Amino acid sequence: NAKKLWDKIILHAHTSAEPGLLFWDTMKDYHNAEYCSPLVSTNPCAEQPLPDGGCCNLGAVNLDRFVDHNKNFMIEEFKETVAIATRFLDNVIDYNMDRHALEEQKINATNDRRVGLGILGLGDMLVRMGIKYDSEDAMQTVEQIMSMFRDTTYETSIELSQEKGQFPNFKWAGYNKSKFIRNLPKSIKTKIKKYGIRNCTLTTVAPTGSGAIVARVTSGIEPIFATSYKRRVKKNDGYGRKFDEYIVYHPIIKELFGNDESLPDYVVTAHKIDPFFRVKMQGVIQKYIDSSISSTVNLSEDITVDTVDNIYMTAYNNGLKGITVYREGSREGILISNEKAKESDDQQVTEATSKKGDSRVAKHPRRRPNQTQGVTRRIKTGEGTLYITINKDKNGLCEVFTTIGKAGGNAAAQSEAISRLISLALRSGVNP
Repeated sequence: NAKKLWDKIILHAHTSAEPGLLFWDTMKDYHNAEYCSPLVSTNPCAEQPLPDGGCCNLGAVNLDRFVDHNKNFMIEEFKETVAIATRFLDNVIDYNMDRHALEEQKINATNDRRVGLGILGLGDMLVRMGIKYDSEDAMQTVEQIMSMFRDTTYETSIELSQEKGQFPNFKWAGYNKSKFIRNLPKSIKTKIKKYGIRNCTLTTVAPTGSGAIVARVTSGIEPIFATSYKRRVKKNDGYGRKFDEYIVYHPIIKELFGNDESLPDYVVTAHKIDPFFRVKMQGVIQKYIDSSISSTVNLSEDITVDTVDNIYMTAYNNGLKGITVYREGSREGILISNEKAKESDDQQVTEATSKKGDSRVAKHPRRRPNQTQGVTRRIKTGEGTLYITINKDKNGLCEVFTTIGKAGGNAAAQSEAISRLISLALRSGVNP
């Protein structure tokens, strides 16, 4: 039953931020090389739909670098950079040709010459221009920039086709079946039909997580997640229970305003943006991306299941090829907003760990005393003689030591890891 499956997907997305959705028919309909290299899957972040043997060749342009001191977008400099980046990625294909792990990858790279140039720093660019992310002004500005981005990559690939030759699988009759190609400006389609094109696909928006950290800007198409956050660094006290805390400002906030105590209205963070507007913004960008976009729509903790349902349907109706949401608090180990962080202080952690009989709450191991008592037993195994030592303190069992085989061997390493885990569990109050 499709409705039951849909409801289950929505419920789990609300509960655990998984699964995201891929709109596979949309991906195939807008895939430029579906006639010669049909899609079979995507890379893990889903920004790059790929055929059998396909491989990623991705890059990104930092939009924040193209805003001048008068808050104007530097159009000519942007076009020049996009053209250079397109040529660079095409050169990477040739450089990597004999470095592929599989012959199938080499064949596909040769025949399709697939590249994916994307963007990062969109959120920072809008702040530098004094434009609020969730505004019609932002929507119009982003559409103009992405239109230039698409047209420049395609014009450059057409030039490369005249200089070096079109991608071997190119056939206009098949290429023009892609809805993306049909939506190109007439002048570009005319040139492709006449001269061919060097690369079957050209644009992608990857997560750019590492690149964004290096460039000190927002990743991909994301808004600023938080204007500042607390960074906790463990002190070397021997037990890892004490931390130093630092306030870290998002780089552009530090650069333009010094701190985030009194920010202008156009500075808006992810959790303050209406999720439906955020989806529509991604839909506008998707119009100019021939592959796909890796992105996460951040939601407040109190968002309802029905709202997630509506967000997913809005994504489909706005032409997205995929959608992922993250409801705050639905997964552990994820950066949280300042508002949420203030609620989750050390007192709450202490209260949670003090609840008895609840295996879901966080547990912290008790300290090991300087002296313990225990017994050692010898056991014959297929890997040699195993010595197991079990010790206890005044609170009960507290640690396990094992020795087997030669030092540095697999059996020794595995048994040591298991014994360490058991010891940690015992001192954390886990019932043996």
